[in-house]
Amino acid sequence: LDSIRMRFSSFDDGEDGLCDKAMKYVACLTGLKQLNLDRSEVTDEGLSQAKTLVNLESMTLFSTLVKGKAFKDLTGLKKLHTINIPLNELTPETYELFNAYPKLTSLDVGRCHPSEQAIKSIAKCTNLTDLDISGNQSVNDRNIKHLNSLKHLQSLRLFGTNVSLDGLAQLKDLPLKLIVLPEREYDRAKLDAVRKLFPHAKLIAKGRGKLNGNEEAIFAPLH
Repeated sequence: LDSIRMRFSSFDDGEDGLCDKAMKYVACLTGLKQLNLDRSEVTDEGLSQAKTLVNLESMTLFSTLVKGKAFKDLTGLKKLHTINIPLNELTPETYELFNAYPKLTSLDVGRCHPSEQAIKSIAKCTNLTDLDISGNQSVNDRNIKHLNSLKHLQSLRLFGTNVSLDGLAQLKDLPLKLIVLPEREYDRAKLDAVRKLFPHAKLIAKGRGKLNGNEEAIFAPLH
């Protein structure tokens, strides 16, 4: 068994903690490579039991009760390269823990509202190639610059942030191939200037941007 997807949601007080209890049995599946706990009621206590899954490569935790301290117990998962944990109320300390995973290449903390210090902590995960920080209005021109240390970053999702095109330009030296832009209307001349700064990147403008009258405008790389 390589992959498992588990969801438990309690309908009354007697069912509380079912997901955490089930994790006791999941922890015995030491061959697991992918663990999907999206929209479950797993907590840090339950997630900590995954420390026995030494072959785990990918973990998905969209909208759970995890706040992050479990990641201190999971640092023995040396093969873990993907952590998707959007829409969770992560503690500030959690972001520093991500740096303990040397093979981490993909991180999704969309709608987790990281502080500037949290962005600095993410910037220490220098093997990242894919970063999703969308839905975070706390991400802006001032703190986006910290991501310049991510020298291998190829994909960056900024939809729903407060980063401007001028702010994005601070990352011009990164080898980006995909950029999902923040939601707004864009001036064609400014977009052309950004395309020149990121000639190898596909730019995606979503939402209320009205370029060409499309809901989603996609601009292919120049090269």
